[in-house]
Amino acid sequence: MTIAAGTKLGRYEIRSKIGEGGMGEVYLAEDTRLHRKLALKILSADLTQNKDRLRRFEQEAIAAAALNHPNIAHIYEIGSSPAVSEGSDASATAGDETHFIAMEFIDGLTLRDRLMSASLAISEALDIVTQVASALSAAHEAGIVHRDIKPENIMLRRRDGYVKVLDFGVAKITEPSLAGTDAATLVKTAPGIILGTVNYLSPEQARGLAVDARADIWSLGVVLSETLTGRKPFEGLTASDVIALILTRDPTPFKDLTEVPPELQSIVMKTLAKAKEQRYQTMEDLARDLKNYKRKLDWGTGPQFDVSGAGIITEAERAGNSAVDRAIISATRGPQPPARPPNNLSDQLTLLIGRNAELAEIEELIAREDVRLLTLTGPGGTGKTRLGVQAAADSLPDFADGVFLIPLTPITDPHLVPAAIAQTLGLKESGETSLQETLKRHLRDKRMLLVLDNFEQVVAAAPLAAEILVACPQLKFLVTSRVVLHLRGEHEFPVQPLELPDLRHLPPLEVLSQYSAVALFIARARAVKPDFELTNENARAVAEICMRLDGLPLGLELAAARLKLFPPNSLLARLENRLKLLAGGARDLPAHQQTMRAAIDWSYDLLNENEQKLFRMLTVFVGGFTLEAAEAVSGATGEDEMDILEGVTSLADNSLLRQKEQPNGEPRFIMLETIREYGFEKLAAAQEAKAIQRAQAAYFLELAEQAEPELSGANQAAWLDRLQAEHDNFRAALNWALQNGESEIGLRLAAAFWRFWLVRGHLSEGREQLDRVLSGAALPPEARAKVLTGAGTLAQNQGDYKAARTLFEQSLSIWRQVGDKKGIATSLHNLGWIAWRQSDYATAHSLSAEALALHRELGNKQGMAHAVNNLGWVAHHRGDYAAARSFHEQSLTLRRELGDKRAIAFALTNLGWAIQKQGDYQQSLSLIGEARALFRQVGDKQLLAFSSLIMANVLHDHGDQKEAQALLKESISTSHEIGSKYNLAFSLRILGDIMFEEGDQSGAVDLVEKSLLLFREIGDKYGAAFALCILANITSEQGEHERAASFLNESLKLRTEIGDKHGLIECLESLASVALAQKQLERAVRLSGAAEAMRESLNIRLSPIEQKKPDRTKTAARAGLDEQAFAAEWSRGLAMTLEQAVSYGQS
Repeated sequence: MTIAAGTKLGRYEIRSKIGEGGMGEVYLAEDTRLHRKLALKILSADLTQNKDRLRRFEQEAIAAAALNHPNIAHIYEIGSSPAVSEGSDASATAGDETHFIAMEFIDGLTLRDRLMSASLAISEALDIVTQVASALSAAHEAGIVHRDIKPENIMLRRRDGYVKVLDFGVAKITEPSLAGTDAATLVKTAPGIILGTVNYLSPEQARGLAVDARADIWSLGVVLSETLTGRKPFEGLTASDVIALILTRDPTPFKDLTEVPPELQSIVMKTLAKAKEQRYQTMEDLARDLKNYKRKLDWGTGPQFDVSGAGIITEAERAGNSAVDRAIISATRGPQPPARPPNNLSDQLTLLIGRNAELAEIEELIAREDVRLLTLTGPGGTGKTRLGVQAAADSLPDFADGVFLIPLTPITDPHLVPAAIAQTLGLKESGETSLQETLKRHLRDKRMLLVLDNFEQVVAAAPLAAEILVACPQLKFLVTSRVVLHLRGEHEFPVQPLELPDLRHLPPLEVLSQYSAVALFIARARAVKPDFELTNENARAVAEICMRLDGLPLGLELAAARLKLFPPNSLLARLENRLKLLAGGARDLPAHQQTMRAAIDWSYDLLNENEQKLFRMLTVFVGGFTLEAAEAVSGATGEDEMDILEGVTSLADNSLLRQKEQPNGEPRFIMLETIREYGFEKLAAAQEAKAIQRAQAAYFLELAEQAEPELSGANQAAWLDRLQAEHDNFRAALNWALQNGESEIGLRLAAAFWRFWLVRGHLSEGREQLDRVLSGAALPPEARAKVLTGAGTLAQNQGDYKAARTLFEQSLSIWRQVGDKKGIATSLHNLGWIAWRQSDYATAHSLSAEALALHRELGNKQGMAHAVNNLGWVAHHRGDYAAARSFHEQSLTLRRELGDKRAIAFALTNLGWAIQKQGDYQQSLSLIGEARALFRQVGDKQLLAFSSLIMANVLHDHGDQKEAQALLKESISTSHEIGSKYNLAFSLRILGDIMFEEGDQSGAVDLVEKSLLLFREIGDKYGAAFALCILANITSEQGEHERAASFLNESLKLRTEIGDKHGLIECLESLASVALAQKQLERAVRLSGAAEAMRESLNIRLSPIEQKKPDRTKTAARAGLDEQAFAAEWSRGLAMTLEQAVSYGQS
C-alpha cells in the first residue's frame, strides 16, 4: 500500500514514491531534523510478519553501515516507527510499526541505465569498474562479501560520474522460485541455496557452495565484460540455462563480439576462471591491474575503442532489473557524504560557490603521492580557509587517520605552532621530551592531513613544519598563508579572486549570474533578503559592486549583508565613496589588501557611534569572547551605558562577528583576524588601546584568580574547560602585562594560571612564561614565592628534578623570610616529593613529616593531604605497606572532603597499589578503576597512564596477563605521546616481566634493559633496582648465573641505600634461586629462610603467583638435602638480621 506524501516515520517525512520491488517500496523523504533528502526503503507488511525475513532485512543495513568508503552508498539508520499521516493524531497509529532503512539519496543513474542509453569508451568502462573494485576491496577487508554485483547495483552520480555500490545483502531477503524464472531474477539465500543474480553468479554460487571474496571478483569480471562488449558473457532463456553455461562453458570469445585489446582480454578472462584458485585472489590485485592498464591507455600507449552493443540487451533483461535499486535514482540532487574518518571539520553553513575548478585541482594535488606540502596563497579575504577546509573535507576518505584543522590565527609566536597542533590533536606535553618530538612520535605512522590555517603570522615556524613532515612519511600539510613558506617540496597554489564579468560587455542575466563573484553575491544577498533577484534594473550595479571589491569573497559577503538596508544602486554609491577614500593608501601594502581595507572601512562607517566604539573595543579579544567578557571590559572602561547584547547582535548581523555555541549552550563570538586587525588599528588611532587592553588583562586576571581554587576543587573539570577556551586571551593578557611594565598583573596572572598549564599538559609554555615573570622587574616576595612554586612543579613534572629542587628551595627561603607557615609547609612537602623521586627516602620522610606538622597546625587539609601522600610513597618504597595504606587512606579522606577529583583519583591509585601489595586484589582493582574514571573526567592523560600501569601491575601479580598487557600498551602509547619517562620506564619493566613469564626471554631482556636505562636517566633508584632484579631472574633462567648474581648485588646495594626492605627480600629470594641453580643447596635454604623471616616481621603477604617462586626454591632444596641439614640452614636463615642477610647475600 502506497504511503501518502506528508506522512511521517519518526523524523522522516515522505515526499513521493519513487519505486517498488520484491521486498517493498522506496520513497523520497526528508530528514526534518537535519534538513536533507534521503531514500527510505520500506519493508512490505507481509514480510514483516516473518521474523527471519525481518532479521535478514536488518542485516542489509548492518552490513552496509559497517563499511566506510566513498564508493559505497551510505546507510544512515535502520529503524521502525508508526506511519503518521499529515494532520493526524500520532497516537492513532502507534501500534502499526513500519520498518525502514534510511540511506543516501543519490542523484544519478545505474550502470544498467548507462549501458542502455549509450556505448561506453574503454576508458570510461575501466574507470567505473576500478571504482567498484576499490569499494569491494574495502568490504572484503571488513569481512563482507557482496554476492550480488551487477549493473543494477552500480550507480553513477550525475554531477561527477562518481561510482556508488548499492545493496550489500539485499539478495538475502527476496525469495522467488528458481525453476523456470528468467535469467535476471534474484534467487534465494537459505543454506545450500543459490544467492545472487543468475547472470552474474560465480560457479561456486551456482552450485550453492560457500563463497568468499573471489565470488565478487567473478561477478565484477562479468560486469567488466558486459561494459566492454555490450552483452553478458553467459546468457540463456531461463535461470537453469544460464547456470549450466556458467558451470560448463567458457564465456563468449571477445573476437566474436567486438575488438578488445588482448591485454585487457587477459584481465577479464582471469576474473572468469571457473576454478577460483585461478582467478585474481584479491580485489586489490584486480584493481591494480585495471589501474595500470588505464594508465597505459591515458598515456597513449594503448588503443582506445568506442564499444557499442546496447541494442543487444533484451526486454526480458530490462524487466528483470532491480526495481528497488533503480528507485533510488532521481533527477533531484541531494547526495549525502559517507561516514567519515576522524576529523574536527565542522559542517559548513554555506555552500562553496564558484570554486569547482580550483577545488578539483587542489584535491588532485592532495591525492598525489609526491605532494606532501601544499600551500594555498593569496591576500586576506580570498577565501583560502573556506576553500582549504572544503578540499580537506572532500579528501577525508583518503586519510584513514583523519583530517584536522589547526587554526593559527590566535597565535603570533612561531614557537607555539607545535602547541597549537598538539592541542587540536589532544596531545599533551610531559616529561623532558619536547612537544616537537611528541608530535613526530604521534604522527610518524599516521596517514593524516593537517590543515594549517593562517600561517603567514608564524612563517618562522616553517622549518618546524618541514621537520615534522620529514619524520612522518604519510603525513601531509595543507597550508593557507598570505606568503609562500619557501620550503623544499612545497607546492604553491595561488587562490585567485572570483571570476568577474566584463563591464564593457555585460552578458545576459542568465550568463551574468553564472560568474562566480556574482553568484556568491546573489547567494549571500538572499541569506539576508530572501526575495532578492538579479534583474535588468540592478544587474549593472551588482556587477560593478563585484568588480569594485575585486571579486574577494569577504568583501562580497560584507557588502551583501547590507542589502537588507540599501538596494544595489545605493549600496554601490556608498561603497564607491569608501574605495576612493582609501585608494591612495600605503603603497607597500598589496593592492588587494587596500581594497579589503576599503570594504571593511565602509562597513565600519555604516555602524553608529556606539557600535563603532564596541567594535573597536572587541578587537582586544584574541580567539573569541563571551558576552560576560565583553560586558566586563565595557564596564571597566566607563561604558556602562552601552547595551552589549544589542551591540554584539548588530555586529554579528553586519558579518563583523561570527557566533559559535559553547558546550554549555552560551554563545561565543569570534572576529575574523583580518577584521580584528583593522579594528585594532582603529582602536589605536582612537587612543583607546591602553585602557581597553588593561581592562582585558584585568578581566582575565580576575577570572584566573577566581579559577585558581576551583582547579583543585569539585568543579575543576568545568573550570579547566573554561580556561582552555580562553587560553589565547590569557596569553594576550600576560604578554601585554609583561611588555608594558605591568609586572604585578603579569605576576598574579601567572601565579594563578600555572595549575592549568600543569593539568592540561602545557608544561614547556608554562615554564617559559613563568621564567619571563621571574626574570622581570622586582616582585613582591610572596608573589615571587608563589610563582617559584608553580615553576618548580612544572619542572618536576618534566623530570627536571635539579631545577625543581632549586626553585622549591628559593620558594622556601622566601617563605621563611616573611614567616608564612603555609608557604613554608608547602615548600617542605614539595621538596619532600623531589627527595622521594630521587630515592632519598630519609630526607623525603623528614621533610614531609615537618610539612605535615605545620599543615596540621594551620588546619590546611590540602597541605595535609599532600604531606601524607608523600609519606605513603616513602613507606611503600621501603616495603612498609601497612603504613603506606594508612597514609593513603588519610590522604583520600582529606581529598574527598575537599572534592578535588584529580587528587582523589591519585589517592585512590596509590591506596589501591598499597592494598594490592597486602594481597587484596579485588579491592585494589576497584579503587584503581574508580581513579581511572576520575582522571578521564578531568582530562589528565599523564595520571591516567600512571593508573593504567598500576592496574596492569596488579593484574600481572594476580595472573591476568592478557588484560595487563593491554593496559601496559595503552600506558606506553600515552607515555610516548606526552613524554613521561617515569611512566614509560615503569610500563616497560612490567611488560618485560610478563614476557619473561610467558617464555620470551630475549624480548623481555630488551624491554627491561630499556626500562633500566630510563630509570637511571631520571635518577630513580627504586625503579632501577627493580629492573636489575628482573634482569637477574631472566639471565639466571638463561644459565648465566654469575651475571645474574652481579645484577642482584647491584640491586641489593641500591635497595640498601634507599631502605627498600621489600626489595631486599625480593633480592634475597632471587639470590636463593641462583644458588639453587648452582647446586649450592645450603646457601639457597639459608637465604630463603632469611627472606621468610623478614617477610613475617613486616607482615607482607604474597599473592598466589608471587608465592610460587619461594615455594619452588624451598621444595627443590628440601629434595636435595636430608631433613636435618635442611632444618639447620633454615633456622640459621630465620635467625639473621636484615644486615646479616644482605651481607651474606653479597658474599
